[in-house]
Amino acid sequence: MSQPFFSDKWYRVAPLKLRLRPSTRIESQRIRGETWYILQDPQRRQLHRISSGANLLLCMLDGQRTVEQAWQLIGKRLGSNQPSQDETIRLLAHLHGADLLIGEIPPDVEELSRRGDRARRQRLLGQLQSPLSIKIPLFNPNNFLAHTIKFIAPVYSRGGFAVWLALVLMGFIIAILHSGELGADIMDRALAPSSLVTALLVFPLIKALHELGHGWAVKRWGGEVHEFGVMLLVLFPVPYVDASDSSLFREKRRRVIVGAAGVMAELAATAIALAFWATAEEGPARAIAFSVVLVGGLTTLVFNANPLIRLDGYYVLSDLIEIPNLSQRANQYVSYFARRYGLGLRDAMSPVTAAGERGWFVGYALASFLYRTMVTFAIALFLASKMFLFGVALAIWAIVGFLVRPIFQATIYQLWSAELMERRMRAGVISVLVVAAIAAAVFLIPLPFATTAEGVLWIPEGAVVRAETDGDIARLSVKSGEQVVPGQALMELKNPELTAYLAVLEAEQQETKLRLEAAEPTDRVAADMYREQLKHGEEALLNERERAAHLQVSAALAGEFAAFNARDMPGRHVKRGDVLGYVLPKGSPVIRVLVGQEEVDLVRRRTQGVSVRFLERPMEAYPAVMKAEAPGAIAALPSEVLGPAGGGAWVTDPTDPDHRRLLRKAFQFDVITDKPAPAEAIGGRVLVRFDHGPQPLAVSVSRWVRQLFLRNLNV
Repeated sequence: MSQPFFSDKWYRVAPLKLRLRPSTRIESQRIRGETWYILQDPQRRQLHRISSGANLLLCMLDGQRTVEQAWQLIGKRLGSNQPSQDETIRLLAHLHGADLLIGEIPPDVEELSRRGDRARRQRLLGQLQSPLSIKIPLFNPNNFLAHTIKFIAPVYSRGGFAVWLALVLMGFIIAILHSGELGADIMDRALAPSSLVTALLVFPLIKALHELGHGWAVKRWGGEVHEFGVMLLVLFPVPYVDASDSSLFREKRRRVIVGAAGVMAELAATAIALAFWATAEEGPARAIAFSVVLVGGLTTLVFNANPLIRLDGYYVLSDLIEIPNLSQRANQYVSYFARRYGLGLRDAMSPVTAAGERGWFVGYALASFLYRTMVTFAIALFLASKMFLFGVALAIWAIVGFLVRPIFQATIYQLWSAELMERRMRAGVISVLVVAAIAAAVFLIPLPFATTAEGVLWIPEGAVVRAETDGDIARLSVKSGEQVVPGQALMELKNPELTAYLAVLEAEQQETKLRLEAAEPTDRVAADMYREQLKHGEEALLNERERAAHLQVSAALAGEFAAFNARDMPGRHVKRGDVLGYVLPKGSPVIRVLVGQEEVDLVRRRTQGVSVRFLERPMEAYPAVMKAEAPGAIAALPSEVLGPAGGGAWVTDPTDPDHRRLLRKAFQFDVITDKPAPAEAIGGRVLVRFDHGPQPLAVSVSRWVRQLFLRNLNV
């Protein structure tokens, strides 16, 4: 239902003579095919977005015309697009609350403008309600940026972008070429005390460069930056600048560059640090470069580039999809949807102003709420493990902000809101039904409950067929898939160099024997020397004959032979230790799975069914049964693939050279499946699901929370 065009409150504003403050700055922007205007209060640095019709009305309000006269004039120009009287009243009240209008305002209209005062109080309360991100302004950097931009301006050009892109590509290539060493350094050194100290020293410098990137980008296109400060992010000081002037830029490209400038600056610094780290010798300088990579690379991509947090990624996304104030308007849309379709308020105003915005509002509101909730409680839990009282206080604060306060506000709204005057009974019934439905879903409806763990497809060591010497595969003696017995030849290798060297050794031995026979009757010294040569030669000959014997690869046990890429094996060069295939013993495949201390009791006592999924065939579930459990907890991984080195979830001791020593207790179970496992999955990770039967969500969540406190806080 459309909004009413006329208002019974119009008589209160119609005779007023108003105009904008002369200092108000106005810029136009094209957003989703429509022209919008941005008003900026030069004193408070606040921005206000208005439609083209509202802008035309403000142009007509010159202090001489009344609001009625201006409204009638724009009606002749805009026709059906003329703002309604209610929209005009809300616009004037909002601008008056922002102190952008000059003129006498009667008390009734001042009452409407108190929304601005409430908004200011809410912003202050917002700081208190967000103890994880308190901003402390320090100084005005505008003069510094104005004096230095002439040196930095070339960076914000096509040539500068080309140089930046080359740097980032260079860093990406270096990271790929040194991925093994870089990954090992991250595992071994990232949490080391010396690395943490270096990272703490590097962090503010990198983040200061990040914020200067924003500031210089704003100055590059004529904007101003009047605030540089520190934001206490989880009590850790992080620099910030107020780059809100970029919202006035007409070109979307410039706004996007300002939003991305900080991340781009950090990625450039990371690329340079990577190049230095890859070529430098071990020492303090290389350690600093490694810290720059961690801070400028990982933290930037995880946090600053994340659009679900109101940091750089959020503003870049808002500009790219052309939806200003995405977060605020997404929340407004959720409120509108509940009021319009839940409570039946047909005059509820939707924040949607263009096609395509509705989907973004719903998706962003849901995703950002879940993410912020998860991050807030994760931080609270971390702080509680270090500073118990502060962490608990933060958790209580978060519960009040995310749960108690919205419920309280909704209750007050239903009891006292004038909007619900004629629908209060319906609102109450709907609220009771919604609460009852949520309670039933949480406390009564049973849901699947299971423990998911990682395991490895386990085979005996003798089942692995390895090359015992270097050579080229000449032929396969048996086909892949055939049954073999211990000692049976599986394939033959050829090594012409080894064969030739063996022939040379045999010839040298024969020659030494002849010389010994000739020297024995006449020259005892020479004879002793030849005997010593024969002894050493025989040892070398035995070693080479042993290597030659290994050119025939044999089975160590009985089972089914499974070769790697059997068709491509002939002619392939292999080195000693290379895995050529497996001999799979008869019987069911064994999956060795690790379970944490928190889940072991569930797995032992409440398992009703087991299924496994091989990563090579993730869509196919294999039924399995429990076979055995190792006595007591284990201290080391049965295979590296379950740890970080193999992409597994189990955290290992970074000081362990084998990357197998565990940092927390694990319990080992063997499960078997009747179906044959794919040969390519041998030695790889397997996902194992222990089904415990259905139970209500509340029971599962309460158990998870209890385990969380026991694991992290020991309470």
